[in-house]
Amino acid sequence: MVVIVEPNNRWPIEFSQIEAELHEAISGDGRRIDHIGSTSVPDLPAKDVIDVQVTVADEPALERVAPLLASRGWRLEPDIVRDHHVPGLPADPSEWRKVLLREPNERRRINVHFASTVGPTSATPCCSATTFGSIMTRPRLTRRSNGVSLLWRRISTDTRKRRTRRVT
Repeated sequence: MVVIVEPNNRWPIEFSQIEAELHEAISGDGRRIDHIGSTSVPDLPAKDVIDVQVTVADEPALERVAPLLASRGWRLEPDIVRDHHVPGLPADPSEWRKVLLREPNERRRINVHFASTVGPTSATPCCSATTFGSIMTRPRLTRRSNGVSLLWRRISTDTRKRRTRRVT
């Protein structure tokens, strides 16, 4: 059963703590860490689950992150190996590859989605505060040297600070 709770001003703080922990654990493999999903949107009732997307450099990095986090108690979801295909983007399942880990035991609910910078899953997450705070219009496809990216055109006067940081 899905339970929606009232907005909690601790969600961004909890994300920042999770972000720091992930940054330390994956060191050079991370390219960016995003707070995604409904808890990333201020003042929005949501499931009390912190969702995080970590974009890593390449396919080999996807293979490295699971053991690094498993050694710290994070639990791999072995049956979830790809994102959902988005119509109009490449249908090859390898383009949608991801790794999903859940929180260590005795921790609050956390989902960490890892995707490579290669392929359509490397686009800015469309389930973040940046996009939920905007009026979404049609997706626009763009060609990049390493694949296709989905870019959302937004109409917004929202000036809230974006909850995305580049990992160096």
